[in-house]
Formats: sequence, C-alpha cells, structure tokens
Amino acid sequence: EQRKIDAQNIVECGDKVVTWTRDQDREILKTCRASGPRSKTFRSLAKSFPGRKDTQVKDRYETLMELMKKARRKESSKRRLAKSSKPPSPPPVKHKKLRLQLEEEEEAGPSSSCLTP
Repeated sequence: EQRKIDAQNIVECGDKVVTWTRDQDREILKTCRASGPRSKTFRSLAKSFPGRKDTQVKDRYETLMELMKKARRKESSKRRLAKSSKPPSPPPVKHKKLRLQLEEEEEAGPSSSCLTP
C-alpha cells in the first residue's frame, strides 16, 4: 500500500516562488538514496533541472525529508492510538471453562471418589 504524502510543491524564496514537480521530487529522492545527499549529488541534479541551483535542490531535499518524517510520526501516532484504544482481549474460552470447573469442584468439597470406605 502506497501512502500519500501531502507535499507542498511551491516554495517561497524571498520574492521568488519556486515550483517543484512530483517527477523532480522523485528524482531528487531516488538519486540521493543511491548516491547520498552530497554537494556533488545536488550539483548533478541541478544540471538536469533547467534553471535550478544546487542550493535549491539541497533545500528541496531537506524539505522532502522533513515532510517524510512528519508523515511517519503521524502514522506512528495513529498506530499507537489504535493499539491503546483496543479493549483488552478476554481470556480464551477453554481456560475460562477450566477455571469455572475448578471453582465448582472447590465449592462442592472433596469428591466421594477420593474417600476411602
């Protein structure tokens, strides 16, 4: 199952607005995963994106990583909340019957089969 990440593809840099496509985001993540988030990687990516500077690519990578961290934390919180809101499961029926049977035997006292004549 693929999780949807609400990524903002418009970034304001002072007076300038920079728009990123999903394909560019994928390429940044894929390349940084393969080569590591290094200056050389960001320069290489900037050359493949017309009009982009390596600092813009680096900033976008960092933004994407923050968005992914937030998405993971949100998902983790949902799972923890779902686990904590579940009521405790009842004991298995087999054990409950055994417990009731033992209680009944204790209330009845020693069985006649145990007594010697």
